Amino acid sequence: MAFLVQGGAPPDDSVTTAKIQANAVDETKLKDALVADFTEVTVAAGDSILLGDVNDSGNTKRDTVQGILDLAGGGGYSLVESVDITSSTAVTTFSHTFAAGYDYLITCRQVEFAADGTSNDPPMVQLGTGSTPDWLVGSYTNASLHHINTTITGDRQQITTGIPWPALILHGGTSAGEFSAMTWEFFNPGAAEATHCKTWCGISDHDGAASMINAFGSAMYPTSSAVTKMRIDPGAQNMDLAQIELMRRSIT
Repeated sequence: MAFLVQGGAPPDDSVTTAKIQANAVDETKLKDALVADFTEVTVAAGDSILLGDVNDSGNTKRDTVQGILDLAGGGGYSLVESVDITSSTAVTTFSHTFAAGYDYLITCRQVEFAADGTSNDPPMVQLGTGSTPDWLVGSYTNASLHHINTTITGDRQQITTGIPWPALILHGGTSAGEFSAMTWEFFNPGAAEATHCKTWCGISDHDGAASMINAFGSAMYPTSSAVTKMRIDPGAQNMDLAQIELMRRSIT
């Protein structure tokens, strides 16, 4: 049995958490170089940080690094999710739940498809609502302008089942050296309003003809809907290769 001698130090095993008075430990009892003792890691958006809550008498709270980035508002895009495709893949659904107050950007690079697109079933992005989600597969409107070699063409095909990948309606297959890149930029899709999007696509060596395609477009889902999910549907052909990134920026 351990005894505490008055004026002496208590045994190491006699001081437990329950015996320390609440709020008794302050900065004077902490090691000055405390942070350096911890394992160093590369910071990620979901990592937690400690802070003094100005709205709660400075009491210690925590938030994520993403919360700090969002607080800046109006800044550049930050990465939310990335997907690397290395073998034949059909639909790619993002795990991220979309929220109001953010613009979103989807980028695809070094994309190679298993076959050319078709006029009725091109690669596209589809929007989802609710927690299940309920995928919206109709009523989209879109327009695009294509520059192929020296020819400029507009409104090649109206696609109502999603927001299409312009220029890949009839191009973008498996010819040697034929790769494409694509971006979709959505403006506050998580808000309960119509969803607007602008698109860009570039294709190198399309159809093996050593030529380039540039295409720009705009699209929308006209009905007020708070988008919670998005997916990339490659249409009539799977993706064989792609680097896909989902990013967002705060608009508040």
